[in-house]
Amino acid sequence: MKLLQKLLIIALLTASKPVVIEEWIDFHCPYCVKFVKEVLPKIEEKYGDDVILKINHLPLTDLHPNAKKVAEAAVCAERQNLFWEMHDAIIDNNAQTESQLISIASSIGANAIEFEMCLRFGQATKKVENDMKKASELGVTGTPFFLIEDVPIGGYAEFESFDGLISRALKQETRLSLKDIDPPIKGKIIIDPRCGERCEKVSTSFLNNYFPTLEIEKVYMTNDSIPWSPYVTVDSNITKAYRFGDIARNLRQKGNEFIIRPAVLSPVFINKDIAKDGRPQLGESDKNKIVLYTSFTCPYCAKQVEEVFLLEGEMNITFKHFIRTQSDVVFSQIAECVNINRPERFWQFSLALLDSIPQDEEALFQMFSSMTGLSKEIFESCKTDEKIIDIMVEDMEEANMLGIDATPATVINNFMYVGLVRKKDLIELTKNEKMEEENDS
Repeated sequence: MKLLQKLLIIALLTASKPVVIEEWIDFHCPYCVKFVKEVLPKIEEKYGDDVILKINHLPLTDLHPNAKKVAEAAVCAERQNLFWEMHDAIIDNNAQTESQLISIASSIGANAIEFEMCLRFGQATKKVENDMKKASELGVTGTPFFLIEDVPIGGYAEFESFDGLISRALKQETRLSLKDIDPPIKGKIIIDPRCGERCEKVSTSFLNNYFPTLEIEKVYMTNDSIPWSPYVTVDSNITKAYRFGDIARNLRQKGNEFIIRPAVLSPVFINKDIAKDGRPQLGESDKNKIVLYTSFTCPYCAKQVEEVFLLEGEMNITFKHFIRTQSDVVFSQIAECVNINRPERFWQFSLALLDSIPQDEEALFQMFSSMTGLSKEIFESCKTDEKIIDIMVEDMEEANMLGIDATPATVINNFMYVGLVRKKDLIELTKNEKMEEENDS
């Protein structure tokens, strides 16, 4: 593809030069493919050589077992200056196996022996693992993930999102940099001492990435009116910055100041008790506690629930609704209907609903009826049941209070993570937090 060949320059440039889009990709991620096929051509059509794409690899092997080997194949092709040819062929053919990759390499003109040696003897492994390490340091857990001149876009986004960021980045020299704003921006980070070193690490990383030129006051205190920690605020002078339009998506305005979204700081310490009475639960109450805020139309929520469901014997798990779309309203109503009328079937029904979203209400009823044995009359009545509506509203009000605006959001022993947390990481996190609690006591 000529577009991709034009974007082959892989180097970070200054603001006066072309805008850099840095992407973390999993070749088997459907939204990564969607970006390549639907969004990237529009970017090239409008901006041409004013945009440079830098590819990093983040194979999500828990979801796509062959993704790491495929990423290594792309790196092996890159060593022969055939990265984009390999990139396109992998996506077009949904290549999975080593034999497929070797065949593709041969078809695009690669030296077959050199490519096969590279792939089979792990010569590209270090590059892929370095990309994965960098993603981990940035807190990136899913694909696609983009940085546009250091401004993040987590997940798939339409062309309009990129268009706005690119056009502003190209004009940014006419705006003020953070250090040139007068009066200087004032900011504060409030850290709850109970959060410990984790909040220190998160806040330091955040400041280095977003406000490297600013002095922001750190305050250590426990305040029941502050729902999460670290709690970062900056004053309204931030609106004068050339990057304000870009970073505004990560801010919430409160009076004359702006609060940084918890999703940007993840994980954050939750300084509030989460209501669990009457909510679907699995596991004994004395186990490690996990609360899931889940949207039925969220692609990674299905995987998150599956991962957590496997830990039923080791964790106490609570389910909460999060409404992203109109479809979520109906799906949550019916899931809650199952919880009220057939509570023993709730988790199986929710997993089925997440895995295979019904295309219409008739298909939803068929799923509901076959898994619960409940009637059409109950199905219809649940869609107008005030009790169910109140439960959903309470879940959303609580999510809003905790600053949750993206899913999956998972609270593990008072620490909230936004994005997919895999089973092995869940186990490790609960161990670490239990040790911290024992040390504090």
